[in-house]
Amino acid sequence: MPHQPTITEVRLNNISTCVAITTSTLNILVDSLKISGLEAILNTTQSVLKLLKTVKHEKNECADLMEHTHNLLNAIIDAYVKSDTGIELPPSALNQIANFTHTLHKIHTFVEAHQRGSRVKKSFRQGELSGLLKDCKTGLEQGLRFFQIESLNLMSAVWEMEKQAQIRYREVLSMIETMSSSDSASSAYDHWTKASFTVRLFGGQGLWTIPHPTTLIAQTLGWLKALDDPKLEKLDIPMALGFCHMAISLARSHGNITGESAALARLAWIKWLTADHSARIYAQAAQRLAKVSGNLANEAEGLYLEALCWRGSGDYRKCISLLRRASALLELCGLSRGALDYSLMDCRAAVHAFKSEYAQACNLHRQLLQTSQERQLSHHGYSWINIAAVEVLMGVSDEVIQEKIGASQTICNKIESKIMMIACDVVQADLNLREGDISCSLFCKCLKSGLGQFSEIVTHCLERLADVTRWSPHHDPSWSIVFLANSVKSKEKLAIHKALQFIGDVHFIENDEVTAVSLFTVALEGFTSMDVHRSRAECMIRLGDIAKESGNSLKALELWENAKPLFERSSQTKRVQDIDERVGGISEELKEQHRENLARLVELNVPAGKVEGADSDIEELE
Repeated sequence: MPHQPTITEVRLNNISTCVAITTSTLNILVDSLKISGLEAILNTTQSVLKLLKTVKHEKNECADLMEHTHNLLNAIIDAYVKSDTGIELPPSALNQIANFTHTLHKIHTFVEAHQRGSRVKKSFRQGELSGLLKDCKTGLEQGLRFFQIESLNLMSAVWEMEKQAQIRYREVLSMIETMSSSDSASSAYDHWTKASFTVRLFGGQGLWTIPHPTTLIAQTLGWLKALDDPKLEKLDIPMALGFCHMAISLARSHGNITGESAALARLAWIKWLTADHSARIYAQAAQRLAKVSGNLANEAEGLYLEALCWRGSGDYRKCISLLRRASALLELCGLSRGALDYSLMDCRAAVHAFKSEYAQACNLHRQLLQTSQERQLSHHGYSWINIAAVEVLMGVSDEVIQEKIGASQTICNKIESKIMMIACDVVQADLNLREGDISCSLFCKCLKSGLGQFSEIVTHCLERLADVTRWSPHHDPSWSIVFLANSVKSKEKLAIHKALQFIGDVHFIENDEVTAVSLFTVALEGFTSMDVHRSRAECMIRLGDIAKESGNSLKALELWENAKPLFERSSQTKRVQDIDERVGGISEELKEQHRENLARLVELNVPAGKVEGADSDIEELE
């Protein structure tokens, strides 16, 4: 017998239909006005409607929340429609719309938590979901109260806003002039305060007219240049960690969940930079608090940080899954194509690079290059150097790569980024090594600069120094042991298995084939579990070489043929050609050996029919 919907389910369906119709109107408004705040409301509402189709619990509460949401959506649309320009609303209304967006994010979390088998619900402790529901109701009630009382006064408030903005503008500029003439203005904090004000002023220029904008821009640039304060930029990791713990304590003592979540995320970031595996614990804690408070943007940041940790441990599927959820949350917040979204895409590109899917990594970095040019110079610089790093591994010409390194260095000199400069040097050293320069001085310089600050730089340098196959016969093989020790300490699964592979190369060169086979086999199993194509193929090549030396040409042939598609997936054209030559050579050897065996059979007077049958095997080899 088909399921008969309950009264609550019918009510929820009816309200959802009404909200969907209102959302269509809101969509037209967003397309026309291009207001990011409304886009966030639209995206979140559409996502909530999808979740409502499969909600299993608290349906009555969900219906109440959506009924109030529908009323508020209509009130917001009405406010914009009644505005003469369709854009300008008074600050009080804009503030309420921002509050409603935050409330809507909390509603999204509440509805998502009541799906069957929801993982989101597991993040909440006893009583926290009830607290979230209470926050949702309070936020909606405040919005409804405001728009019911203030809706008639919105138009007059728009006209008053221009007048008040000009007065406030002159007052703040006067304050800035006073600060500039005083001794206290020498502080970097004061320069930052003034620069921040003018940046926000220009950000709201659609609401007011800015007199003498060119002069103000010149002043702001001067203040920004004065922010170079060594005391604020000394990369003191212990001090930074101390401030993070202090921020967490202060936020907890005042019940500031959002502040605590942000501080935990910052702590996780520093821990990850220094290869401290506890970063994942702090990232998950930051996510949980962000989820409890319905702060989707902070939750997305926590997901990104956790994804970085899973990437380090070699679980690329888990990493990609978290990145996708973070990207979806940013879209709900109207923050797609922002700084964090850039980082998410950059992390995806890095995963492809780690798996040696270099073509896919390059495509993502090129997309980032196009978007970053419009937004942030530092991202643009990193995109150039990331493309160069991947192209070194793909075998792209020296001239093409050198242009990209130069483009990144130009940006680096403008923004004075230490880590970007080190990254440029690392890629330059990698290119030099590929082109036959066997000096390790530049790698050692970058390694020293990255120690204790930039774990990825350290890992990259040690990996290159540890790979004895890329250096002269006199290269120090102990680098492979150093690389293994560092990888074990940081618990980076990919790096650990690469170190085992490189130690296997050392034993192979020293003709210790038994130890080499053991190390290559363990490394191959790890690379297979992580789906790392190039490293898998390299281990297969080595194992094939050892099999051939031991007289097992058939096993060598099998290993080399299995390695070929892996090199193809990692864009290693020269290695593919090398395999073709190896396979061709060993096929000729096998055919010659087969002919010799047939000749012996004839000498032993084996029946002709059997000899002819064996002779057909040669045709198969050909």
